Amino acid sequence: NEKQIKIKQPLSTMYIIGDENVVNAVNNLESIIKEELNIKNIVIENDYNKFNDVYLGVNFRAAGAVLKGDVQKLKKELDEATNEEFAEYVKQYHTGAISTKQFKNLSSDIFVLNYKAKPEFVISTENNITIVLDITINEELMYEGLYRELVRQAQILRKEANFEIDERISMQLTTESETLQKVINKFEDKIKKEVLVISFGHEIVNPDIVKVVEVGDENIQITLKRA
Repeated sequence: NEKQIKIKQPLSTMYIIGDENVVNAVNNLESIIKEELNIKNIVIENDYNKFNDVYLGVNFRAAGAVLKGDVQKLKKELDEATNEEFAEYVKQYHTGAISTKQFKNLSSDIFVLNYKAKPEFVISTENNITIVLDITINEELMYEGLYRELVRQAQILRKEANFEIDERISMQLTTESETLQKVINKFEDKIKKEVLVISFGHEIVNPDIVKVVEVGDENIQITLKRA
């Protein structure tokens, strides 16, 4: 898809449009879907159009028979139309005839009604199931995504240091990034729980592993030692 999403970045909402069987399956597996896809909310939706911008294109074959050499003039006018003008054209399209600045009472048959996902959505449809992701990232979601990436990096270092799975450790995090420092302060308890930390933030002497890693395009030094 042309809209790229970082996999580890949590997303606010996933909308699902489908039949009764799809709805029942989603309701039964909602918690698993949220965890696997890193989604905060799942919403069952019926209105496909709310996720799309609607616009008109030219049906060149039909338009050519009516407008002859003026087809490109019509196309140019549509290309240069404002959002308000487009909204009016779409409204007229459903009445069967459209009047633009240069052309009057053109049959809707010489136009094509198109849909394009709004900037904040990614849409995929297959087997009569439509999935819509809201890719709007607010500050809360950004911080949570950075927290998850920080924990992932710390878990990698645990493996590199050959710590046992249930082994408790000491951890020190050092960064010049104000954003990452906010993440550390906000999620300290969760970081300690996920990485099995019993001593956090104190200077560590003779660590088992020290490494500078990248979290959200900024650097942070992770220092670990067996407790």
